[in-house]
Amino acid sequence: YTKRAKMSEVILNASTCRIEVTEFVQLNGSPTTAQATGLACNDNSHPNPNIASIAVAEAGVVTVTSTGIDDVGGAATVVLTPSITANDVTGWTCGGSKLGILPASCQTAVPSP
Repeated sequence: YTKRAKMSEVILNASTCRIEVTEFVQLNGSPTTAQATGLACNDNSHPNPNIASIAVAEAGVVTVTSTGIDDVGGAATVVLTPSITANDVTGWTCGGSKLGILPASCQTAVPSP
């Protein structure tokens, strides 16, 4: 239960990237790798003790790497993938590694911010 709560916090902190990617797509379309890595929400020194890093890749895919949550087998990742149609994000799919500690809401599609 505690691990799932911490992973929920990781997902919540990734919401800033979801918003930033959604705004970028509305203005510019799907981001290239260079554009995605230039977004402000990319952060390797996050103040949250449960987050090791946040990175945005081509097409706005957000990957959050946790730290200190799962003592068996190392860090878990959360991957938020936008569904992009023209200049609109129509939804997000949430997944990642270690599905056993991801909250149920992250194992299905999540609404756009």
